[in-house]
Amino acid sequence: MKRVVASLLALLAAGALLAATATTGARQTAVPRIVIDDFSTGATEWSHVHAKSSRGAVAGEPVLTLRSGTLSRPLAPGTSVSFDLRLSRGSQADIALGRAGSLHVSEARGRLIAGGRTMHRTLSPGGWYRVEAGSARSRVALDGQTVTAAASTSSRLRISVTTGSATLRAFIAGPGNNARTLLLQRLAWLHARTPRRKQPIGTGLDNRLRFSRSWTRGFWPGSLWQAYDLTQAPMFKRWAQLATRENFGAETANTHDLGFMYELSSALAYDHLCVRGPSRAGCKAFRRSGLTAANSLLRLAATNEKVGTIPITSATPCKGCAGRDESDTIVDSVMNLPLLFWATRVTGDERYRDVAARHAGVVATRMVRSDGSTWSSMHNRRSDGAFLGFHTHQGYRDNSTWARGQAWAVHGFSEAALALNDQSLLDTAERTARYVMARLPAPGVPLYDYDAPRSAPHDVSAGVITAAGMLRLATACETLATSCDPAPAVARTYADKLLAASLARIGKRPPLGFLGHQVYGLGGNSSWDDDAELTFGLNYALEALNNARR
Repeated sequence: MKRVVASLLALLAAGALLAATATTGARQTAVPRIVIDDFSTGATEWSHVHAKSSRGAVAGEPVLTLRSGTLSRPLAPGTSVSFDLRLSRGSQADIALGRAGSLHVSEARGRLIAGGRTMHRTLSPGGWYRVEAGSARSRVALDGQTVTAAASTSSRLRISVTTGSATLRAFIAGPGNNARTLLLQRLAWLHARTPRRKQPIGTGLDNRLRFSRSWTRGFWPGSLWQAYDLTQAPMFKRWAQLATRENFGAETANTHDLGFMYELSSALAYDHLCVRGPSRAGCKAFRRSGLTAANSLLRLAATNEKVGTIPITSATPCKGCAGRDESDTIVDSVMNLPLLFWATRVTGDERYRDVAARHAGVVATRMVRSDGSTWSSMHNRRSDGAFLGFHTHQGYRDNSTWARGQAWAVHGFSEAALALNDQSLLDTAERTARYVMARLPAPGVPLYDYDAPRSAPHDVSAGVITAAGMLRLATACETLATSCDPAPAVARTYADKLLAASLARIGKRPPLGFLGHQVYGLGGNSSWDDDAELTFGLNYALEALNNARR
């Protein structure tokens, strides 16, 4: 997907300031301040009282080590705060977290003791504990473990070391009721808990963070690039680059999801870092990774030439298929096309664009119903292109409308119409958007399937992806200078309200920014993902916030 890098925001010497709206659904209102301090320049924006500190690096990350004295900074009312903390052996420190309270912390045999409670050993690589404090009278957590903080009326954050040393990194503070603040803090928590060369997929209600190197692997670097666009903070840029490089290795996988996996990582990295200087270090690797994945999509499309689509896979029979001559195309696949648009843009080779255009046209014709709803999956015979039937992978039933699939359609067709300057695809995108607006006249989080019973769970991921897609639709209509239904202003207003409804229950108390109530696949072999936080929801929530701001 094409990304327009956000305008450069004013940077603090030790962090970045983010101009953002006070609430998700409001536009051009108050401009709260989000402070991001990676300590790469030391503690220049902190007040020092007899403080002895030094900056350094741990595993390539800037850190600040306080050996004695006090560092402090003011906190505005209603501010939420988070940062990574590591104490040296036998250390003791006092931490005042504004009106959220104060803690005495100490280290004993590899564990932290905070507020009189011995913490479990941290699961974060390197022994870091992520300290999180919401706004006034909110609970405090260390590495996800709630602790009781002493009451405080202070309006400052203070860190005082009495014995040993305390090392700090990745400080974020901002309005505690603001979705931007909270999602950034959530990414920092995930960063602290994610081992090298792994990609998080989601966290269930059991609070266990899970990792996967399957089709969702690109959403982790994608989320970090979105955070960088939102803030221009060097910290998120550094994390995004590393996560992109660590995502290398599956570019020849036999799956249509290579777009999700490498457009959101390698292609985005190239666009951010290399368009104006392709000879820079790392640019050849980013370009090679993205183009290798794009070439794999061309080979996959060639196995389904008679049908004209990029199937899920080629070598193995699809789930429910009768044999290798049966192909499966799913509506999600339109979200993989931006990798092919990118490949044509960076190489000038129209083959990528042509395959993407043909695929989008067939899916629009065969898989979008007259009312704008979508089929989830289409089976065809590869040898002669004959249609065999529709079914669903994750929806309520074969002929229902799976909400996240509908969201993918709104987003994917809007982006394809813009990339191809195609009025027919734009008409399809409008039709899929009108279906959503008719089913949800008052914007709210959709059920995981539009035809599921009212007792079925709602899916926040479908909500944020649809909002991001509606904003893409508005941009496509304006860029192509055409009349649309819904009109761009109507689409944006609806998207703002849908995004606000989807983010209404975001975690404002630790775990800060937790975006639950997402449905990966209802039922099946596991239940943790029936109600979970999933990285694709985080990625598209951040994209929607970026595009709404612009």
